[in-house]
Parts: sequence; C-alpha cells; structure tokens
Amino acid sequence: MFSNISIFGPRATAANVGNSNYLGSAIQIRRNSSLSLYNSAIIGWTNGILIDAGTGRATDLNIGSAAGNDSTLRIRGNIVFTSSFGTAMGYTVNGTPTGMSAATLNTWFLASGNRVVTTAPEVNFTRPFDYSNPDWTPTGNSLLVNTTAGTRVYEFSDALIAARPFITPVTFVGGLAAGGEYAIWHKGWSRF
Repeated sequence: MFSNISIFGPRATAANVGNSNYLGSAIQIRRNSSLSLYNSAIIGWTNGILIDAGTGRATDLNIGSAAGNDSTLRIRGNIVFTSSFGTAMGYTVNGTPTGMSAATLNTWFLASGNRVVTTAPEVNFTRPFDYSNPDWTPTGNSLLVNTTAGTRVYEFSDALIAARPFITPVTFVGGLAAGGEYAIWHKGWSRF
C-alpha cells in the first residue's frame, strides 16, 4: 500500500525528455499485482500509471467491474498531471483478451475518485523542475491542497486504508503539504 507520495519525473515540458531510462510510466503495475495507491501526485511522466497485462495473469482482472466494487487493485484519491503531452492511464493488452480496454480503464480511474490535470505542474508547486535547487512543496492554491466543497480528492474512508491506523489522514494529496509540519518533514535528512 502506498499513500501520500509525490512522484516527479523528468518531463518538465514536452520537449524535455530527460534520461531515456525514464520515458515510461511513473508506476507500472504488472503480473497480477493488487497494490493500492492512495492520495498521491504523479507529475512529469509520459504516462502516469501503466496497467501492464502483457505477461502472466492479467493485472486488470484485479479491478472490479465498476467503481465501488471491492477491487484488489485500488487506485483512489490520486492526481495525475499530464501537462497535455502524456496520459494518466496506460494499458498493455494480455495475450488472452480480458475485455479491458484503455478507454474502460480510464473510465474506472476517474470513477474511483482520481483526477487528471492538464495544466503545467509549475503552477501547483514551488520549484519542481529547478534541478539545482528543487522545491516540491505545493503552493497554497495548488489542487493538491485546495479543494472546493464537494470536490475533495484525498481518500481515507476506503476500508483498506482505514484499517491501517499507522497511516495519518491528512487534507492534501501527495507527500508534502503547503505549510506546517507536513511541508518540511523531509528537509534536513533527505538529499536530491
């Protein structure tokens, strides 16, 4: 289970491809995986999340047939910044067709409380792609911390995450808050 992580890739712009080793997806879920991803931000990748059903038992068989089903693969409360050059969800077909398609997968992704944002990520973070002095703290008006009534993105009510008392519910998506103790917890011991 992963909750409240920020995954920054090399693509600050469509022209910036970074290292060719990192042109794929931020997250590749494959071979019958049933991982859970909650309340996380994916920024600067060609593809946000790839459901890779290409080999082994098809991963997409772990997704319920409709949002709200008790899927063993759970992706909820996340924001993927595509910046108009990427895709939120990718899909690799299994040799034995399962009936899943990229369109169906994207419908499930959005119906499961996730969001896709096509604006440039710089408007939501302090200095995310300043490689000499990066700062991934969200700004006060970021979609990660600023939600209007009825559009809450973060998800802590799902039974799977609620059953883990060591995960502290917070009111933001990603690994950092815009202010307070959750904005600076990584400073002083991490190095980028």
